[in-house]
Amino acid sequence: MKNFNILLLLVIGLLAGTQSFAQSFQKGDKIVNLGVGVGGLGANVTGEYGIAENIGVGAFLAYERRTYSYLFGTLGDNYGRNEITVGARVAYHAGELLNIGEKFDPYVAAGLGVWIYTNPYADYSVARGEYLSRSYTLPSFLFRIGTRYALSDKLNVFGDIGSGGSWIQGGVSFKF
Repeated sequence: MKNFNILLLLVIGLLAGTQSFAQSFQKGDKIVNLGVGVGGLGANVTGEYGIAENIGVGAFLAYERRTYSYLFGTLGDNYGRNEITVGARVAYHAGELLNIGEKFDPYVAAGLGVWIYTNPYADYSVARGEYLSRSYTLPSFLFRIGTRYALSDKLNVFGDIGSGGSWIQGGVSFKF
């Protein structure tokens, strides 16, 4: 939680110290994000289409692989779990509202999807002498806050925090 608070303060600081001319997200804009996540081996893809001034809708897909190690008595073991989250999202682009600079595109996104969790080493059955796997498919709620920074008209970098994939994500954005 401490790292989350530090990152949030960093994002707010970046947003507060920028130029005074705002770039707005336009109707018809098309953006694709390709990113990596922190907190496990994660990857994510987001597609977004501008349906109105400052509002976009789209889809997201995130994959995360978490691995763990533990020591039980004299026996050590490693295991991992997989998480896939897929769904739809809507985003509000607040650059015009915040008036923070033409290169920054801050956003807040919310969405609904499905979380697919698999863990091949969830429990150890002494009677069977093997690991038992667990799999779940549950509803997933997405809420993210972040910003894009324009390197050119078509290429951006982004960073965001929240739920629906890795807690901290970053990568590149392509605008079409």
